[in-house]
Amino acid sequence: MTRITYKRVAVPTLLAACALFTGSAAAMDADAADKNDKKLDNVPAKVKETLLKESQGREIREVDRDTIDGRVVYRAKLQRDGKDLKLTLDEKGNVIGRNDGDVHDEKVAGTDGDRDLKDKDRDGKNVDAKAMTIDALPAKAKAALKKEAGAHEIVDIDRSTDDGRTVYKARIKQDGLDRRVSVDEDGNVVSGANRKDHDGDDRGAKVDRDARSDSNAKDEGKDFDRQAKDAKKDSDRDVEHAKAKAERDVDLAKAKSERDLDKSKAEAEAKAEKAKADAEFAKKTAKDDGKDAKREAKNGTVTMDQLPAAVKAAFMKEANGQQIGDIDRDTEDGRVVYKAKVRVPDGKDRKIKILADGSVVSKKD
Repeated sequence: MTRITYKRVAVPTLLAACALFTGSAAAMDADAADKNDKKLDNVPAKVKETLLKESQGREIREVDRDTIDGRVVYRAKLQRDGKDLKLTLDEKGNVIGRNDGDVHDEKVAGTDGDRDLKDKDRDGKNVDAKAMTIDALPAKAKAALKKEAGAHEIVDIDRSTDDGRTVYKARIKQDGLDRRVSVDEDGNVVSGANRKDHDGDDRGAKVDRDARSDSNAKDEGKDFDRQAKDAKKDSDRDVEHAKAKAERDVDLAKAKSERDLDKSKAEAEAKAEKAKADAEFAKKTAKDDGKDAKREAKNGTVTMDQLPAAVKAAFMKEANGQQIGDIDRDTEDGRVVYKAKVRVPDGKDRKIKILADGSVVSKKD
């Protein structure tokens, strides 16, 4: 009896437990499906279709858009069979990378054949773009992430390319929260946001991440505008400096040209004055020379043979055989006179002046 009673009680209880489990699973799948639809609103239809198929009704925790070598990819994180599954898909929904914690098979299909999704670190070694260690990062990026993490654990680090710039994305475990921080190779913090860990990641956390992302984008936009304005100011300043220098150069060249012109003009005037003075001097000299020549033609030193006969006879008589010095012809009071010195016997010189007719005008010892 007891056994029969046990069976009657146990069967309904078992059925109720099964119903409860099935209802809970259904409710969980419905909730996961609702969250997945919201998270996949902004991805291409093919990508959404593949991710829903891969999730098998479980919640898709993250979907990030990334760029690898100029090619857009989508990275998703979900839990399946008790393991974290990371998928990488192209824009057509093809799974090009898969990492379930045990097997890491991440490749990109291309026309030149498949190639591993790997990059080279600063030492030239191949480093998996999704499984980098802190020690594989450039020194500045490493220091920046350690500073952001502080005493907290850095769970994983991804490397990606954003608009041609290499970015390192790290997940930091922090008081039950995951904090994602992105830094570039120079150690600049590109972005960072807090979110609830795993199943606690709700719409509020997503809104918070989006708000922070928008804030970071606005800050970056402001930085870009500020840099653009600073660059314009520098450019305008350079233009003004160049313009001022050009004007100074023109003024200096003009002043030098004017100085050279004044100097040339002064030199030309000085040469003209000198030429005029030389011409006047030459004219005067020529006139004086003409007068002297004319005077010498009438007056001046003459020889005994050039004397009129009467004058010559008078000098011979007065000298009485003594030496006669130089004879000068001159004009006094309109009369031509001849002057000469005669050495007399007492050793003195006698000055004799005789007219053209031979008359002795004077004798002076």
